[in-house]
Amino acid sequence: VRLSEDRLTADNLRHLAVNVEEFVPVLLVNGETSTEIDENETYHITRALKPPAAPGSPRPSHIEPTTITEFDISATNFEKYRLVVLANLASLPAEDVVPRLEDYVKQGGALVMFLGDRVDATFYNQRLFKDGAGLLPARLGLGVGSVGEDKKAVHIDLAKPVHPAFQHFTGETAFYVTRSILFFKYFDLKLPKDTENIRVVAKFDTGSPAIIERTYGRGRVMLFASSCDTEWNNFARRAAYPVVMNDLVSHLATGDYEQRNVIVHQPYRRTFAPEELIQTVKIRPPGDAAQETELRPYPVRTTPKKDKPDGAMPVVTEILFPDTDIAGPHELEPRKKDGT
Repeated sequence: VRLSEDRLTADNLRHLAVNVEEFVPVLLVNGETSTEIDENETYHITRALKPPAAPGSPRPSHIEPTTITEFDISATNFEKYRLVVLANLASLPAEDVVPRLEDYVKQGGALVMFLGDRVDATFYNQRLFKDGAGLLPARLGLGVGSVGEDKKAVHIDLAKPVHPAFQHFTGETAFYVTRSILFFKYFDLKLPKDTENIRVVAKFDTGSPAIIERTYGRGRVMLFASSCDTEWNNFARRAAYPVVMNDLVSHLATGDYEQRNVIVHQPYRRTFAPEELIQTVKIRPPGDAAQETELRPYPVRTTPKKDKPDGAMPVVTEILFPDTDIAGPHELEPRKKDGT
């Protein structure tokens, strides 16, 4: 962005790296199908992300959701989507789905998991939580509450600072989330011992986590302790629901694109997943006379994989470029061990 020239020239030009897309593709995996459209698990979230438009009127949403069943997931290419939503899936049907989801998120994809009455907690804990090393941010405990005649409601409280998904519900407007939404049943979520990459977004007034986010490689995973339909709560019947769901997609769909922009003198940090095998990274500031810098990624943490017989621990690496004292677009050139 360039402004007209004035006596203070330093603030007349600003650069911003963005990824321009016509629509944001989102994959919804429906874990409970029904011949009645409004009884499908993903019915409410689909309408929240893509409201129906009157003929001839402008499209009301920039999000393009695609819905499949859990039996279609084996043949699905996750790379086509900026966000994958698993809605009340009992399990994942094929052996290769979990590793493919892990790779998708590590490379910058986003995953949201809603729970429900079909969820097999044993599968989730063994294949997705993996004692804290898997995609699932928390271990699933017992189901809490009831949806029968004896049901009792609990509320949620938003953690501070407020998560971007709830950015429109602070101060007086927080009431529309913290008191008008009623939860009748949920899973008791147990946080792992290592919570370095974990953020509790909201808690039930019982103290149990309601929504958790974690980083996983270059991507993010969010876990909701309750369902995304109206079977376990009334969230989807409240006006806050489409607002939160759209803000959630906007937050998660940025992926690692938000790493592209820093301000002058703010250190630039970039992480690389183990399978990227990055050996060196060259950074070229703007200008013909600018000095090129070559950095070698350093290890920051290991990613345990219990299926490795030799006990190998893949290493997540990182670069830190502190010399961001030149404004303008910088070129980043990662090089793998094979020279590519």
